[in-house]
Amino acid sequence: MEKFLNSVIRCLSRSHFLLTRPDVTQRIEHVHITNGWFGDMDYDFPDTFSPASLMSAIMQGICAVLRASTSLSTVRMSSYDINETFIQTFLALLHFHTLQLSRCFLSHNVFGETKLLHNVRNLSLKIFKGTPSLWNILTLCPNVHNLILFDLTEKTLAVSSDVIHFGNFCNLRRFSLGSIEDGFDGPAVGLVVDWLNRATEHHLTHFKLSVREPASDTAFFLLLDALQPHPLEEFIFDGLLEGRLVIFDRISQSFPRLHSLRLFRRSSNRQRKTSHCEWLSPPWEYARHLVSFNNLQYFGWTYLIIRDGYSPLSLQVLEGGLDVLRRDDCLDSEDDTYFAASVFAAYCPSLRTVAMFGRETSASAFFVWDIEQVGGKVVISSVKASDVLWRRVWNPWDGDEPDEWW
Repeated sequence: MEKFLNSVIRCLSRSHFLLTRPDVTQRIEHVHITNGWFGDMDYDFPDTFSPASLMSAIMQGICAVLRASTSLSTVRMSSYDINETFIQTFLALLHFHTLQLSRCFLSHNVFGETKLLHNVRNLSLKIFKGTPSLWNILTLCPNVHNLILFDLTEKTLAVSSDVIHFGNFCNLRRFSLGSIEDGFDGPAVGLVVDWLNRATEHHLTHFKLSVREPASDTAFFLLLDALQPHPLEEFIFDGLLEGRLVIFDRISQSFPRLHSLRLFRRSSNRQRKTSHCEWLSPPWEYARHLVSFNNLQYFGWTYLIIRDGYSPLSLQVLEGGLDVLRRDDCLDSEDDTYFAASVFAAYCPSLRTVAMFGRETSASAFFVWDIEQVGGKVVISSVKASDVLWRRVWNPWDGDEPDEWW
């Protein structure tokens, strides 16, 4: 109990200090507020002591500091009860536009016409077990442009379609949802298709969907049809069950403006987490179907490199004799550059980066190749994954929340 009381005293003392320094608070633009006592509020305390009784004073102090931060634009909160006091504080912030909430509760008394957060343009939610009420904050943010949702409950979505469908977000530009379970009445992809079909405006340029139970190509095609009216430029889908060659034709037909594509396949319908795996056809067969992509610059997937395979050039050399054998294209295809990246560069001249991912949640790839046009020739170079600035690539995942998402 003493440790908890000391934490409360420090929090209130720092709040008071900031309130006496307008020269500091007026320059604050980003704030991250975390309740480190979440989960321990009802344990290891005497029965006569209620730590929750002190949270009201802490919240009042935090809100006072937020209101004094006249330049504040971004608020990140973890493990707090979002009550009416917080909502009224957000409404008072003139430059506030980004709200990121993780493991937070939403009080039932925050709803009402006068409490809509019209100023919120960027919204990120992480929903955990025990915090399904947070879904309902979507009804308070009708003008959101960028919406990123993480369902970490590992259960069927505990949110009404009336809350989340795209007809409620007429200005939506970027949307990411992961990793959702199949519902009682159908697959997760079907739920998202239903939300998309209820859209009254079509402005999406960035779209990511991650499902726990992999979806068939048929379900994937329904998603493409629902997204086709949108001017999509970046598309990420994690959870392909099949991944036949025809999916690339359908994607290019649906999204002619696409410049970034990432597809993650699962090995079976029992695999619930993404890792690198074999696809149904060799890389050069898929590469042939990228010829219709006129603007594609980035392509990433979970293809598993088979070291004992043969590249097309290796086969030609073998059939024609060994005199013209190239050092960088040995018969056993140890050089991954020609095994994977070169065929994509040949069929898709606009391509600048090819990446092979392992676990999608790592937000980085095992193999990356840069493709350049130098003196009329295609030059492919391998890049260390650790040297790639993945924060610059739009790929929301539940391990970080960089500004590049927005």
